[in-house]
Amino acid sequence: MDGTPVKLRSWNGTVPGPLLEARPGETLNVDIVNDLTAYDSSEWDGNHNVPHDLNSTNLHMHGLEIAPHIFEPLGTSDPLAPMISVPPEGGQKSYSVIIPEDQPPGLFWYHPHKHGSTAVQAVSGMAGAILIRGDLDEVPELKAAQEHILVVQDIGLFPTDNPDKDGAGTYIYEPRQNAIWQTFGSNVTIHGEVQPDLKGGFTTGDYRLRYFLLNGEPIFKEVHNPNDPAHPHGTQIDTGIPTYTLAQGEVARFRMLNANSDDVMPIYLQGHDLHLIGMDGVNLPRLRRLPALPPGAPATDSQLLLAPANRGEFLVKAAAKPGIYELRQAPQSLQFLKSDGRLLARIVVTEDRKDMALPAKLPVQTRHFPLPSDSQVSKTRYITFGMQFPAKANPVVGIDFFINNQQYEELSVSQVVMLDTVEDWIIGSPGHPQMTRQKCLARPSEQFRRTPLPHPRQFLCCDRHCRSGPRRDGHERDPLRR
Repeated sequence: MDGTPVKLRSWNGTVPGPLLEARPGETLNVDIVNDLTAYDSSEWDGNHNVPHDLNSTNLHMHGLEIAPHIFEPLGTSDPLAPMISVPPEGGQKSYSVIIPEDQPPGLFWYHPHKHGSTAVQAVSGMAGAILIRGDLDEVPELKAAQEHILVVQDIGLFPTDNPDKDGAGTYIYEPRQNAIWQTFGSNVTIHGEVQPDLKGGFTTGDYRLRYFLLNGEPIFKEVHNPNDPAHPHGTQIDTGIPTYTLAQGEVARFRMLNANSDDVMPIYLQGHDLHLIGMDGVNLPRLRRLPALPPGAPATDSQLLLAPANRGEFLVKAAAKPGIYELRQAPQSLQFLKSDGRLLARIVVTEDRKDMALPAKLPVQTRHFPLPSDSQVSKTRYITFGMQFPAKANPVVGIDFFINNQQYEELSVSQVVMLDTVEDWIIGSPGHPQMTRQKCLARPSEQFRRTPLPHPRQFLCCDRHCRSGPRRDGHERDPLRR
């Protein structure tokens, strides 16, 4: 990769994984064969918030409003059900999921979601796009437009600690159990003790080397900066930048997935409005115009913000002036590491003319519209994300993450809602100016979950009333626990 020998994880040997396509009402069948190599977690202490079993996996189809599919058996809505774990070196699992008849069309994606290994596998290449075709694709103006899918993903790497196995000079992300990369110390520790012989460790975002790929081609790289650990050295890689050619007035449809592990993407296209179709499979009844940035706008301004896992779908109508226009990511410091601005793609507008129309309206997606009214809201809940450094609850990792001042507990149910009720959920971080307000309609969990939640197991729909009950560990479950 860019001249560096690397060893990645992948789906079917490609990064990103192969595009999966389906239509509402169809059944999507996927057979998983896990040919990853075995990983030694014998030193793991059993805390599920500590990375472990790095090469055991499963499959999550992110954003599709389908039956739960990361717990055993497939389709269960039992919050205490065991998580699917497909072991390495030949483990197998077959998935068969029905796409609902009213599933909104759009761009979705798939990745592993096995606790203890999710981030390591995703940032090693195990992510791919899902495209659901539907009534939106039959709109004449959309059908006539060029279509481009852009999958952006980061690849986090360290020099191998096992050159006999991986090859001298190879970069990989497979640290020893309990090894932690210390960003500010530029070293690796285990239980707080520096390990001078180890080069790689688990990390919350900083790597010795990180590549950013667009459709599998490296377009940007970051190198750890020991002099300013929170601001890695960034370098553009021009050879991977795609070019899209449009006539003046021609319309193109872009579907963009931010599959990065922790890099927020504020994007803009020079000299062009973006016409937003939808976000994350929630399609708008009509296009929403995102105006082009004016000349001299601050470097941090953007038209569309894509956080990790977000998908944005928009139209571009080529300018009446020939030239080269850049689709760019603005610099930002919205996460732990500062992120430099970068070029994502080039739009070449030619001398040719092709005056194409934008759609005046889009098909209304009945699964999402009409929205519940404020008068239907029965309860308001506040979901607050927090963190603590250095760690108290999770000293192995060295940093604690909280939801409403609690670490994630695998066997707890922290939010209980009644079926067919409407609630306001206000989600954000203390002191952060951008709180998100979600209006949630509770429906049976075996059908779908309406709102992106902190984690599937922290939400339970009750059909008539909520009862306490025994957990697998023998303790009583409190359904009203916050």
